[in-house]
Amino acid sequence: MAAVGDAGDFTLVQLLSHRVPSVPPIEVLVVDVECDGVPSRNPAGIQYCERLALCVPEDPGALVEVLALRKSFPVLMHQNHGTHDGVASLCLYFEPTRTVMRTWTPQRFLRRIQWWLEQSARGELHPADQPVEHLFFASKYELVLPWNLDALRATPGMKMAVTRSKPRPDGGGTFFLRPLGDGSNEPAGLASHIDLTLPSVLQGFVERDPVTLGGLADMLSRRGVDLLPPLIAALSDGVGSAGVPAGTAESFVVIVVHIPIVREAGGAVQQISRRAFLVLGDARQLGVKTGALYLHDKRYYAEIQGSVLARDPATEWKSEPIFPMSVLQFPDSAVARKQSSVLVEGPRGTLVGAGSLGSAMLNLWTRAGWGQWSVIDKDHVKPHNLVRHVAFSQHVGELKCDVVSELCGAARDVPVQLAKHIVCRLAFQGQRFYRDAIALVPGVA
Repeated sequence: MAAVGDAGDFTLVQLLSHRVPSVPPIEVLVVDVECDGVPSRNPAGIQYCERLALCVPEDPGALVEVLALRKSFPVLMHQNHGTHDGVASLCLYFEPTRTVMRTWTPQRFLRRIQWWLEQSARGELHPADQPVEHLFFASKYELVLPWNLDALRATPGMKMAVTRSKPRPDGGGTFFLRPLGDGSNEPAGLASHIDLTLPSVLQGFVERDPVTLGGLADMLSRRGVDLLPPLIAALSDGVGSAGVPAGTAESFVVIVVHIPIVREAGGAVQQISRRAFLVLGDARQLGVKTGALYLHDKRYYAEIQGSVLARDPATEWKSEPIFPMSVLQFPDSAVARKQSSVLVEGPRGTLVGAGSLGSAMLNLWTRAGWGQWSVIDKDHVKPHNLVRHVAFSQHVGELKCDVVSELCGAARDVPVQLAKHIVCRLAFQGQRFYRDAIALVPGVA
C-alpha cells in the first residue's frame, strides 16, 4: 500500500479484504493506473487510465494477481486462465515464480504493470521472433502420441485406439494413442479415439479449458471453427447401412483436436496445436447424443443428415462433461538429435561387442537418434553382468544383442520389427569370430 501511495501514476480507490473459512485470506487494493506510454486509440483497446485490482495473497512467496476491472477490457495474449465473459487476469512475467521473487519489489511490480499495459497497447508484448502463443493451458491429464503419427494418419485404413497408465496420486493420468494391428496382441482396455483436424486459427488469447462439449464448441466457434460437423462425421465413420451391433460399452472416449495456428490472418501455419479431451462413456452412445447415430433393436445406425426423416437437431451432447488432456509425442530420430544437440544423423555402422561398455554406448546413441547400428555379440547375459550392463534380471540367459535391441526399441517406443536392424546374431566360434562376423554385415567393409 505504501508503494501505491508513493507512485504518482497510481491512485488507491478502495481497500478490500476477503476472508472465508477454510479459504486463505486475501487483501485487495483497487487502484487506478495511468500510463503515459499508452497510445491514444490503440488497436488493442487499452485506455490511458485503467482500474485494476491487486490481489495480495497471505503467502509471501506467491505473486500478486492483477485483475482488470473494466467490463470492456480487451481479450489479449498473455492473460492468465481467462474467460471471454470473466475478469481479465494479466500475465506479467515469463519466468517461474521462484525466479521472479528473487528480485521482486513493490515498486518494480507497479512498473511492471505499466510496462504490460504499454506493450500490449503497442502490440509489442509478443515479439515476432517469439513462438506463437499456445491455445490452451496445461492439464494434469496427458495423451502421448506415437513418434510416427503423421505417417500413421496417412496410412489408408489405419485404426488407432487409446490405452492408459496407472492413475497418479494427484488424480492425473497418462494415456497412449496406439495403432491397432491384427488384434492378436492388442492390450486390454482399449478405448475409442476420435481424430479431428480443424481449420487454422489466429494466435491470441490463451483459452481456459471448457468443461463441456458445448463449451468446447462455443470456444472454437468464436475462432471461426464449427466443431459439430466433423464430430458427427467421425462418430458415424464405419457405420454402414447395415449398422453395427451394440457391444460392450467403453468406459471413455478421447477426442484429439488438431488446430493449425497462424501468426496473422492469411499467414503460414506456425504451429499445430493439439489438445485432447476425455469424454466418459461409449463412443456410440456419444454418437446418439450428437445426432450422428440412433439405436434400434440393439444396433447402431447412422442418421441421414439433412433428410426429412432425420431427428430434430440434438442438444444433449452440449452438456456432456469433458476433461482436457495435454498432448505429448514420442520423439522421432530428428527430434531426438535436436534435443541432444547432435547436428548430424550419424553413421550406418556396426558395434562389435554389446557388453557393459558397448551396451551403454548404444543406449546413449539410440536415445539421441544418432546412427543406425548392427550389433555383433555371441555372448548371453549372465547374473554377474547386471552390475554394469544395461540388461535387467529378466534378461539373464538371453543373447546380449537381443537384449540391447529390445531395450533400445523400448527407449524410443519403436516397434520391435523396426528395431531389428541393430541385431546380428552369429554362431561363430573361435578367434576369427569378430572378423568373419563383420564381413557378413551388409554395407560394412
